[in-house]
Amino acid sequence: IGVIYILRHPIDVMLSNLNYVVLRGNLVAQWPDEEARREFERRWVDDYIALGGYRQWREMGFGVWEENVRSWVEEALPYPRLILRHEDMRANPTEAMTKVCRFLGIEAGVESIATTIERSSFEAMRALEEREIAEARPGIFFDPAQRASLASGIRFVSGARKTVLSAEQRRRAIERFGQPMAKFGYTVPES
Repeated sequence: IGVIYILRHPIDVMLSNLNYVVLRGNLVAQWPDEEARREFERRWVDDYIALGGYRQWREMGFGVWEENVRSWVEEALPYPRLILRHEDMRANPTEAMTKVCRFLGIEAGVESIATTIERSSFEAMRALEEREIAEARPGIFFDPAQRASLASGIRFVSGARKTVLSAEQRRRAIERFGQPMAKFGYTVPES
C-alpha cells in the first residue's frame, strides 16, 4: 500500500475547481446572461482566496489547498508515498511515468511507457470526453444532468472557457498562497 500525490499550482487548482463546480452543478442553466456568470465567478474566486480553498472542501473535512498538501507531503504516513508536481509531469511525462512504475514495482519498458503516456495524454483524454458527449454516452465525462453546461462548451478536460482573474484577485491569490507556493517550489506566475 502506498500513495501517489500529485501537487498542482494553487491558482491552477482554484480555476480548475471553479470550472468543475460550474460543470458538475450545471450552473450555466441558472445564469440569465454573461454578466451573471462573471459575477458568480468573481464571488466564487474571492471566497476561495479568502478561505484558501473551496468552501465545500473544508466542510467535507478535506481542508483547504495548503492543509491538503501539507497532510500528504509533510506529515508522517504509515505507508510510502510518491510526490509528483503536475507541472513536472507535463514537462517530462516519461520521467514521471518511470517514477510511478518504479514506485509501484512495475517493470515497464520504454515502449510501454511511451504508449501509456500517449493514451493518457491531454489530447487523448479530450478526444474521449468529446466522444462521450457527442454520443451522449454516460461515462467518465458525460452525465445527462450536465447537459446545459456541456451544451455551453464547458468541459472537464479542455476547460473550454477560461476564467480571467482581475489584477486584484491575482494579487490577493499570490499573497494568500505565496508562502506555501514557494515552499513547494512554485514561482509567482507572470500573467
